[in-house]
Amino acid sequence: MSADNLESYRFYKMYHQDPINRLIHVICIPGISWSLCALLPPLHSFLLVMFYDAAYLYLFVTHLRHLEMITFLRLSFFLLGIWGSGALYHLYGPYHEIVAWITFVMSWIFQFV
Repeated sequence: MSADNLESYRFYKMYHQDPINRLIHVICIPGISWSLCALLPPLHSFLLVMFYDAAYLYLFVTHLRHLEMITFLRLSFFLLGIWGSGALYHLYGPYHEIVAWITFVMSWIFQFV
C-alpha cells in the first residue's frame, strides 16, 4: 500500500469513527438503497441488490475473515428486505417516483452535510 493510499485510508477511518457520521450513514445508506429499489423495475433492482451482496461476499471472503458468517447473512437479509419493500412500493405505492426521488436526493444531501 502506497503512502498516499495509507494516508487516505487513515483519513477515511478517522472520519467514520464520529458517532454523528455513523448515524447519518445508518439512516442515509439504506435510504439511498431503498429509493433505487423503488425507482428501478423490480428485476433490475433485484440484480443491483444481488451485485451489491456479491461484492460484500467477496470482501468477506478475501478481507474480512475475522467476521462471523452471521454478519454476512444479516446483511443479505437486510438487502433483500430493502429490495422487497422498494419493489412493492414501486409496484403499488402512491406517487412512488416522487417519494423515491425525494428520499434519494435528501439522503445524498445529508451524506455530504
